[in-house]
Amino acid sequence: MHHKLTFRPALALLLACSLSLPVAADPPHAGPVTRAAQILQEDESLQSAIRRKRPPGPILVAIGSALLFGVPEATGLPRACSPQLRVVNFSNAAISDIAFSIHFFTRKDERSVGSTVTNFIKVPVQGSVFRYFYQLDTDQCIGLKGQVKVIHCVYADGRDCGPDIRPVDGGAIPLYRQD
Repeated sequence: MHHKLTFRPALALLLACSLSLPVAADPPHAGPVTRAAQILQEDESLQSAIRRKRPPGPILVAIGSALLFGVPEATGLPRACSPQLRVVNFSNAAISDIAFSIHFFTRKDERSVGSTVTNFIKVPVQGSVFRYFYQLDTDQCIGLKGQVKVIHCVYADGRDCGPDIRPVDGGAIPLYRQD
């Protein structure tokens, strides 16, 4: 019973203090309605804003991690590097299909250690997909680089998204674009 008496006055005091505080104005990015109002231009309907062309964003191709497989001492087989390819769609449109090749080299002596052709379908806006490759012909994952060649890239609305692809020159294996 004693706890109820001390709890109620404390609750009343807290409520009184919170009611006396000034109310802060909502920031301009307060919610979806405010954001929608910022997207609309003056005297523009929502339908025309949806149809309006928006600048595309980048489509990132990266190898953020690479796994080293194999225990030569136990199996007699050499170690092998298996990179993880990630595609991140920062554009304003879904990707229907994207295909590219990657040729892997050692950075030190430009020795070829493998290549692949891969594709992804239905990559949503702000979406990310990934895939592991087969093993590269090297016993380590460090000291490698990859050359990306875009074969095909189409947004869901039929536009070409090839120019929006940006290989990432960081991560486990840096990538660069072959022109």
